[in-house]
Formats: sequence, structure tokens, C-alpha cells
Amino acid sequence: MLHVKRLLFITVLLVCLTALPVLAQDAASTTTTADSGGATGITTLVILAGLGAMFAVGGMIYMKENSKNGKEVD
Repeated sequence: MLHVKRLLFITVLLVCLTALPVLAQDAASTTTTADSGGATGITTLVILAGLGAMFAVGGMIYMKENSKNGKEVD
């Protein structure tokens, strides 16, 4: 049951982290009257790339720490 709760929490967290920046950018673009001519600030792609890198590095560290029956692998 704990595994299901953890999976559900991670899924909700990822949805929030990917949907909220997009919604914020859409709201900002509709309220801005001046044409900026390009993207300013942090784009959604940069946010998603950072999250992907964070999960990749964290996953590798987690796998390294928990491999071989709890013994660290060098």
C-alpha cells in the first residue's frame, strides 16, 4: 500500500510541476499587451530539463546506495 501511495504522490507532484508553469506562462502571455518578440525568463523546456536531470541523478544515486543488498558499490 505504501508503494501505491508513493507512486500516486510522485505522479501528482510531476503533474503539478509540469502543468503549473505552463498555465503561468499562458496567463502571463494573455495579460501582457506589449509584444516581446520572444521568450523571456525561464521557459517550460528549461524547467522540464532541470527536473529530468534532477530525477536522473537522484535515481542513479538511489540505485548506487541500494544495490548489492544494501552495500555501496564503488
